Amino acid sequence: MTEPIKKGRGKGVKPAMVYLPIRISQEVAEFFNAYPKKSAKIREVLANYVQQNGETNEKETHQKQ
Repeated sequence: MTEPIKKGRGKGVKPAMVYLPIRISQEVAEFFNAYPKKSAKIREVLANYVQQNGETNEKETHQKQ
């Protein structure tokens, strides 16, 4: 008898996202509320920041310890 194939995320699919509640200022909230897909825009902005500054932040984190 053959067992059914389990469906999973598969190869080449982006990893699952992590739920992270944060508190932001009213000004920042109003900025992102202007976008119909505000969560996607927030992820885009944060990803761009990490790409541009990730290495710098890693060095700063190690210096603080």
